[in-house]
Amino acid sequence: MSLCLQSILGPLKFDVSNYTGGMPTLLYEPTSWSKTVNILFLDSPVGTGFSYATTTEAWNSTDVKSAEQAYDFLRNWLTHHSEFQTNPVYIGSDSYAGLIVPILATNILEGNAAGLEPIVNLKGLSLGCPHTDTIIETNSKIPFAHRLTLISDAMYESAKDSCNHTYADVDPTNTECVEALDAITENFQYLLSDIWTNYRSVQDALNVRQGMIPEFYRCNISLTYTVDMNTVIPYHENLTTTGLQVLVFSGDHDMVMPHNGIEEWIVSLGLTIDIDWRPWFTDGQVAGEQATHHRSTNERNALTCFTDGFVTILSRYLCLVENFGAEHTLFFVIALLE
Repeated sequence: MSLCLQSILGPLKFDVSNYTGGMPTLLYEPTSWSKTVNILFLDSPVGTGFSYATTTEAWNSTDVKSAEQAYDFLRNWLTHHSEFQTNPVYIGSDSYAGLIVPILATNILEGNAAGLEPIVNLKGLSLGCPHTDTIIETNSKIPFAHRLTLISDAMYESAKDSCNHTYADVDPTNTECVEALDAITENFQYLLSDIWTNYRSVQDALNVRQGMIPEFYRCNISLTYTVDMNTVIPYHENLTTTGLQVLVFSGDHDMVMPHNGIEEWIVSLGLTIDIDWRPWFTDGQVAGEQATHHRSTNERNALTCFTDGFVTILSRYLCLVENFGAEHTLFFVIALLE
């Protein structure tokens, strides 16, 4: 929730350039998604953000369980806010949640078919830099880093040869491969997010229940969490036959979920390419490339928005939301870094 509020889709952002310590200052983000749509920010799975459980068993979570809990939350929320029950619902995700959302969408459709109340008026999915298939994504990172000249030819050739083009599930006894990959690996953190969110005044403003979470972490690595899904491509294959809109977008400098890996799993769906790769322009500037994929052969209009890296620019996000047309089956956007 904190990351979404502050850096992904608004309505707030940090005054990073003037930060000198203490509580970070917030600025209003004029292109927040909240100006266009009603947004529910859900801390999931249990233990992330300010979410918590009251029993030991409830703290244990998995990918499949997270999707089930999210569905339960949405139905309960709609029950208590019945005025929104007829509103069209679009489920958005970023990064790891890309693994959860296709399962959640499937649960919703199956629940609707079974007559579970309230019916969720699901219309589509918005997937930003989505985690979809662990092996495809892991194997795409090294070639992607080389394309961007983030690693030298020598480093790339060393990793490629010693790892035999396979960078997922590396044999720990393959010392040459392990050392080649270690030389390429980097880490990153969102420090201001943790600092700001741990202030009591901030937590009071967010109506956080005190005493349940001792400290907020943007990435809580202590969760009792079991990864039980390594790919959701089969879910996407099934969803392409349901009539849902699916928007997939990525940045050309995203090293977490590289666009070449995303393109690979989209191609594996076997969709008809209605509008092939082509450049598009914003204010006379080449902004990136776009393609539209369908189960049909009817022509569709393309979007004219672009994003940058893993954490994308809000105004581009807003443009994507405002132009996400009802006729798209699957629309894939790769954007250029500003």
